[in-house]
Amino acid sequence: MKYAVLIFILVTAVFIVGYLDKPPTKKEQVYTACMKARAEINMFTENYCGALQDDYHTEFICNQANTHCWVESK
Repeated sequence: MKYAVLIFILVTAVFIVGYLDKPPTKKEQVYTACMKARAEINMFTENYCGALQDDYHTEFICNQANTHCWVESK
């Protein structure tokens, strides 16, 4: 009985760690790159942001007050 509980806990822990360590989605990659480009004056980060948007068919958008940004699929 003790071994069954231990195995259950171990398997559950592996699934939880795998879920938490998943790679970022395409939208998360675009958001991260474009937010970095907003914070820097650097043509490389701006070009990277644009290239990711083109490759993943997404659009990085900020509200008029420029206080909230998000990524939408085209």
